[in-house]
Amino acid sequence: ITCAAAVSALAKFGAASEELLPNILVFLHRTTLDQDDEVRDRATFYYQLLKHSDKALNSAYILNSMNVSLSALERLLHRYTMEATTKPFDVRCVPIETVHVEQPKASMLNFIVFVFV
Repeated sequence: ITCAAAVSALAKFGAASEELLPNILVFLHRTTLDQDDEVRDRATFYYQLLKHSDKALNSAYILNSMNVSLSALERLLHRYTMEATTKPFDVRCVPIETVHVEQPKASMLNFIVFVFV
């Protein structure tokens, strides 16, 4: 999982920096031969996107990640594969993920205040 996450992070650098892109493309191309299928799949996906130097593609598929609920996506895809349908899956039916910002606990705030007083 760590290597797959590193591939995704490097792809974001490649999409954001034309100066780094050639070196990142070399890395991604070499990584397409990795033994781990998740690493190999991500490297292949990002390599194919980045080699075209298309800012719209980079923005849509690399820099702006999908903000859908992964659990809902999984559930809807499972339901879709179980149904006999000829219609393509519509990702627009997947609910947008809401981000919950966790408030610091009172005990942690007391500790912070104690340390700085």
